[in-house]
Amino acid sequence: MKRIALKTIVVIGVILPTILIMGCGAPESQSHQSKKKEPQRIISLAPSITETLFALGLGERVVAVTKFCEYPEAARRLPRVGGYMDPNYEAIVRHNPDLVILMTEHTSVQSFLRTRQIPYLAIDNHNFDGILSSFEQIGEACGRIRASDSLVSDIRAELAESGGDYGMEGPRVLLCVGRDNVGSGKIARVYAAGRRTFYDELLEAVGAVNAYPDSSIKYPRLSAEGVSAAAPDIIIDLMASMNRESVEDVRNDWERLTFVPAVDNDMVFCLTGKYLTIPGPRIIKVFRDFRGIVEKFHANRGAKAAHRQSRSPRGARL
Repeated sequence: MKRIALKTIVVIGVILPTILIMGCGAPESQSHQSKKKEPQRIISLAPSITETLFALGLGERVVAVTKFCEYPEAARRLPRVGGYMDPNYEAIVRHNPDLVILMTEHTSVQSFLRTRQIPYLAIDNHNFDGILSSFEQIGEACGRIRASDSLVSDIRAELAESGGDYGMEGPRVLLCVGRDNVGSGKIARVYAAGRRTFYDELLEAVGAVNAYPDSSIKYPRLSAEGVSAAAPDIIIDLMASMNRESVEDVRNDWERLTFVPAVDNDMVFCLTGKYLTIPGPRIIKVFRDFRGIVEKFHANRGAKAAHRQSRSPRGARL
């Protein structure tokens, strides 16, 4: 059962490298490509990039991806050029790309591509604006400006329409993006999403507040005591992949923390699916997940308030 913790951290380390690798902001997006014609042989070096290419209708131009690119289904059938942090240079050259799209932290790969005069586009999608900007940059580089503009506007419109007026302060949410000993019946170390992440921006969009106040660390590591100090009203446990553990196993790990409001009020949620850690077009699904959870919180709080009022003595009413 303990293997899930390592696997979860590895997945997050691959998809969100700022957790354990960057620790600070990445440089701005960079382009090193010809503007003469649209690329026809594209290599993607990140799952978020692959998903964006397919979302923009560019799937037929993608000739290779990394071993972590599993969505959509068509991406699974494409040739592999190594991993996220260890791409195979020989395989990249062998596929004769006219554009390689990669992340800004792929500095050594960029150096290699420059020496081989292979065009590339480096993007930074480590926050919400960066994610939407990456759609626009890829759309512009590949001749899909209208599609990318539509994708961005649709996402912005849905977020703008959210955040219902509940007439009260939003719930404090602890977002767990990885932890040790999943399914062990207790909480050890927890990796939480801090305030400088796209998760935090999605929480704000649904009218919630990040329970972890330290904005200097993107993905801080917390103990059970740290979770208690954060006093979240809601705990959302993101499980990008699971072994034999069930959703109930994940939720039960938190049950010992009865002094935490989220646990005491049965507001611990487990979300599953690899899309949860990929900063690509499916972030809208993450947003909808968060919105649904916050709506449940307010419904629960409203029901409790109504119950208390119904039990109060008639003489106490004005």
